[in-house]
Amino acid sequence: MADDEQRRLERFERFRPPPFSGAESEDAQGFLDKCQRMLRIMGILETSGVSFTTFQFSGAAFRWWEQFSDLFLEKFVPQSCREELRRQFEQLCQGNMSVTQYEMIYSKLARHAIWLIPTDRENIRRFIDGLTFQLRLLMTKERMSGATFDEVVDIARQIEMVRSQERLIVVHQLATVLTVLTQASLHSVHYQRIVLIIPHLLRLLHVILRVIRSSSSVRGGAVSSAENWVISREIFLGY
Repeated sequence: MADDEQRRLERFERFRPPPFSGAESEDAQGFLDKCQRMLRIMGILETSGVSFTTFQFSGAAFRWWEQFSDLFLEKFVPQSCREELRRQFEQLCQGNMSVTQYEMIYSKLARHAIWLIPTDRENIRRFIDGLTFQLRLLMTKERMSGATFDEVVDIARQIEMVRSQERLIVVHQLATVLTVLTQASLHSVHYQRIVLIIPHLLRLLHVILRVIRSSSSVRGGAVSSAENWVISREIFLGY
């Protein structure tokens, strides 16, 4: 169960929802009405109603729910389909997708392989392992931090956004350099332009080296992943 879902369940339990075991003496309709009222007050009836209500089951009611779940899956989600979805989850990698696209597919497939991610920490580890090499390297610290899954996803999005901005700046700088070199000639007054851009080339190299060192400090746990790339951006824009 994700951390956010766990917090919602704890809030639900503070309302003291009644248990239900399926005994003849119990009021099934009353149990359902009370749970729905509590969930509606919390504003989570549609999103967590079924899971939180069945969490109150015990005894015969719980066994019935397990049997129903198994029969439902067998009827509408064949075993072969479930195995294929599990295989897709195990082999899922970000590839050319954005972090947002990757997270959407990851969360959708994860529902069919919950035994592979029994804890929040394992869920985060598997998510990070599927990111691109660059993002995975920069998020070493997040594997061991106390961040929630949603927080880890948000950090990955921030890093991806800043790295995209960095690439655009580098491409622009290199395009400017190439334009000047193309127009320049050693036998004309444009030769002076080459001399003028040499400091810019040296500064560009300096920034690239600073970015590499900044990335290395992430592995050492000096600062957070997102902060490193923000620092790199400030270095680049400020030289």
